[in-house]
Amino acid sequence: MKKLVLPAIITGLFLVSGCGQTIEEEAKDTVETYMEAVEKEELETVIEMLAKDHQYEMPDLAFEMLFDSYDLDYEIEKMTVVSADENKVVIEVIQTNKIINVTGQEFLKDSRVTATHTLVKEDGDLKFLSTEYSNAEELK
Repeated sequence: MKKLVLPAIITGLFLVSGCGQTIEEEAKDTVETYMEAVEKEELETVIEMLAKDHQYEMPDLAFEMLFDSYDLDYEIEKMTVVSADENKVVIEVIQTNKIINVTGQEFLKDSRVTATHTLVKEDGDLKFLSTEYSNAEELK
């Protein structure tokens, strides 16, 4: 019995210590967390996930207006890491955006869009530096 316990402990320690994420996995988790925060309208979390040198114009105001006017549902269809190193990841996300409720003037439509996010390491976490949208298609 003692012979089985030691290998089991060693195997358990190996599995626990080997559970670190790759930068690619971390990027995918970061995108999912960000999308959940946007969907739940958690402005503080969304802003905290932006890099210090982010390239978004007035994100506080833009997200406040979005959250005040819409309840949206986001679904990630596919995520592909385009490039990655220890400090920067470019990830392409195909997502659907569906309007659940409109409380203001409607300027968005249900859509499928490709978003290419550039994430950078900052204080040990990946943060959003920029996003480029392409292939936007209205859903009917």
